[in-house]
Amino acid sequence: MENHNEEEIDVREVERPRRHPLVFAKFDALQVGESFILINDHDPMPLHGQLESMRPQQLNWEYLIREPGMFRIKVSRIAPLKGDEKQLNAAPPQAVVGIKQGR
Repeated sequence: MENHNEEEIDVREVERPRRHPLVFAKFDALQVGESFILINDHDPMPLHGQLESMRPQQLNWEYLIREPGMFRIKVSRIAPLKGDEKQLNAAPPQAVVGIKQGR
């Protein structure tokens, strides 16, 4: 069941080169047990693979909506950062259009 208080990151309006770094920055800011909703117009399988590769065993990826033109994915932190993760360069998540706090 979707929690409507979770932050949403709608990357449909974010420039493509900034999408993955934005999601990584948001994910890295999560505490264990926290999550956000990723919104996209296509299935972001390459992003999922990159997250799994660079943050192994730290996340859960759950499709809430998986339809042509609309993907809503709950990304949850299930383990803490180990401290040696590679970083992707990005602006702080709150500085990028497309992120909103749910109500």
